[in-house]
Amino acid sequence: MLELLAASLIFASAAAGEPATKQPTEETAEPTGDDRIKCKRLSVTGSLTQKVKTCRTIAEWRRLREGNSDYARDLQDYTRTRSLGGP
Repeated sequence: MLELLAASLIFASAAAGEPATKQPTEETAEPTGDDRIKCKRLSVTGSLTQKVKTCRTIAEWRRLREGNSDYARDLQDYTRTRSLGGP
């Protein structure tokens, strides 16, 4: 009896005013482009088998890659321009 009463209340409240389909809001919409999350498994330095799962947005991965490339380029430029004789 209680199940029938509960079912009728749920049906009545659903039919009373709520629309059948809800429009997605900003909070529930799926992220697109650079806001998407991408996870990678990165090796731990000094370990042959251990890996760490790291999740970042696409934009963060791009900034990290560009920063590492800039650092490597600066390091190569520094070693090329340094004199071989000493300080």
